[in-house]
Amino acid sequence: ELARTRGSGKDFRRGKVGPLKDWQDVKTWIENIGNQVVSALELDQEKLCRVATLMTVSFADPHNTPPSRSRSFPLSLPYSIQAITTATMSIIQKEYPTGNKPHLTWLGLSGGNFRDLPKGNSLITSFLKPK
Repeated sequence: ELARTRGSGKDFRRGKVGPLKDWQDVKTWIENIGNQVVSALELDQEKLCRVATLMTVSFADPHNTPPSRSRSFPLSLPYSIQAITTATMSIIQKEYPTGNKPHLTWLGLSGGNFRDLPKGNSLITSFLKPK
């Protein structure tokens, strides 16, 4: 059976990194994790002829209520780290009152809600076909 999602995440509760307390650090880790997820999604696209249409962001901050949250946003092709980073930052920052700093102890991204590509068509031809 095929995986329902392709994802990656990082626990920041321990280790030398510690909780993410700065927005630039959050952005850097979103890009890092996002690159891992996009690589897996591109492999799925190539090998399994399917594409993810939804990205789910999971994050935890023990200073917020509730401490753990998940939010999703639509994912379009071609996968773009910049677009994923912008959407993810926007989602996370909405959870903080103006001026509040993050204290993230978990950050994860996963692509899912897969759609099969048309059989016998490359990705380019399937997107260039008139609708």
